[in-house]
Amino acid sequence: MINALRENPEYQGILANRKSMAACCPAYPASAMQGNYTTEYAFRVNTENYAYVMRLNPTKGDYNFYVYCFEKKWLDRHIADASRGIRFITPHYKEKFRIGGKSALDYLIKVKNYSFIDAVGIILGRAAEMPPVSHSEPNEKEKKLLLPPPKEGYPFRVVQYLLDRGIDRRLIDYCVKHNLLYESEDYHNAVFVGYDASGVARYAALRSTTGAYKGEATGSDKHYSFSLCLSQEPEQVHVFESAIDLLSYATLEQRAGRSWTKDALLSLAGVFKQKREKVIPVALAQFLADHPCVQRVYLHLDNDEVGRSAAKGIMEGLADQPYDVVNLPPRCGNDVNDQLLWELLHRHRNEPER
Repeated sequence: MINALRENPEYQGILANRKSMAACCPAYPASAMQGNYTTEYAFRVNTENYAYVMRLNPTKGDYNFYVYCFEKKWLDRHIADASRGIRFITPHYKEKFRIGGKSALDYLIKVKNYSFIDAVGIILGRAAEMPPVSHSEPNEKEKKLLLPPPKEGYPFRVVQYLLDRGIDRRLIDYCVKHNLLYESEDYHNAVFVGYDASGVARYAALRSTTGAYKGEATGSDKHYSFSLCLSQEPEQVHVFESAIDLLSYATLEQRAGRSWTKDALLSLAGVFKQKREKVIPVALAQFLADHPCVQRVYLHLDNDEVGRSAAKGIMEGLADQPYDVVNLPPRCGNDVNDQLLWELLHRHRNEPER
């Protein structure tokens, strides 16, 4: 299907390249929807046995398309069932609550402000997951309904995955114990949970333990991304692109004999190349608003064009505010986890043989 949309002229080459996508999408105005910061387009493609739901964004520098594949009959049945209401149940099939009515899909899109893809994901009974993208400004929409994936018992796969990434076992155990980290029951992803100031879970980042997948649970609010903050009044906050980079920094601090608990650590749930100046990611803006005692901000973003652009935008955005902003990209590698793995490898190479 993907190859046909790329190569077959009958389909106008909508997936051939970004230029073709930008030319084709506006020809179908009924498919337009409001995305994170620009207009995006939703399409459904049917084959004999499968239905492909596509979300397209022709914007340069961003993720350009997502494709979700369903069994066609199964998808049609569930969307038809949704017209009679959406029933939310526990893993043991006990009903928790119900969204009723003839237009459950319209309710989620028009009242709850979900995108079409997210609304379909809720109707199907699980999150429609997508890679993290930072927003530039907070808005005053009502709180999103976070629908994190079901939890596995003990997170054996997640623990081993993080150990393989060099993360200190004590940090992993701390996060598991305090419900900051768990393993999803379905795909065994690592789930990093973010909480608001009241202690309510508002965000869940997903990271595959077997592949390159990164995403978020439906309803995740990027204002409250994964963080570690033991102090009620932290004076310093260290900022990272991802949860794994955050845990890598804390591991480096422990290896250097320093405590990671004295400062706050905040992940941004991903960044993207800035299209305008003075952009402060909503996760950082929210954290600073919730912690007025912060005086210094350390940026540990990636050693690539996107990371440097994001760091520049943050420094410019905070320039007229009462913060000391220090840019500290990784000393080696692309991100903080690369630096951690390099140091671990370097240590092993220099250890004397016994």
